[in-house]
This record gives sequence, structure tokens and C-alpha cells, in this order.
Amino acid sequence: MEQTTKQIELTQEYVLSQLKRLYKALEKSFSNPDAPGEGSVKAIEIIENLADMIEEDPTMIKAVLTENNLRALKSLQEKQAKGGVGILDFFNAFPDIGNAVKQSFNPFKK
Repeated sequence: MEQTTKQIELTQEYVLSQLKRLYKALEKSFSNPDAPGEGSVKAIEIIENLADMIEEDPTMIKAVLTENNLRALKSLQEKQAKGGVGILDFFNAFPDIGNAVKQSFNPFKK
């Protein structure tokens, strides 16, 4: 399979446009017709919390935002669009999390 590389010019305008895009996507995801402005507040909270987490532990974000995890997230998104995602789908997409949860509920664990 041929791998392509996307080249972009990192300008302040480009970075700001991508941050604005992220904010708008989060805002839309969390919008609530019964609570105007809730989507904006949630979007800002998520961006702030994400920045805090990255600043506190940069290695953690490298472990979480891997190519495999992003691919798994995309597959869950596609499955959701086709009719729904269950808890087993989540565990199958992220086996490390699934195994950790299984271990925490293991009655034979000492």
C-alpha cells in the first residue's frame, strides 16, 4: 500500500483555523436546544482540559492518541452512523481498556 504524506504550511492562520474547526465541531456535538450556550461552554471546557492534560503529562497523550486508537475511534464512528455502538464494540475497538476493565472485575484477583 502506498503511503502518502500531506504537507501543510504551518502558519498562525492555519493553526487558528484548525483550532476554530475543533471548537465548532465540539460546540455542535454538545449543543442542546434546551440549554442555549451549553455547547460553547462544553467545547471550551474540553479544549482547556485537553491542554491541561497534555501540559501535565505529554507522554500520556502520545499513548492515547495513537494511530491505532484514532483508527478504532473512526471505526466506532462509522458503526454508530450505521445504527449503534454497544459496550462490547468499545471494548473490541480498545482492547487494552477492555482488558483493564475485565481485570478490575476479576473475582479471583488478589
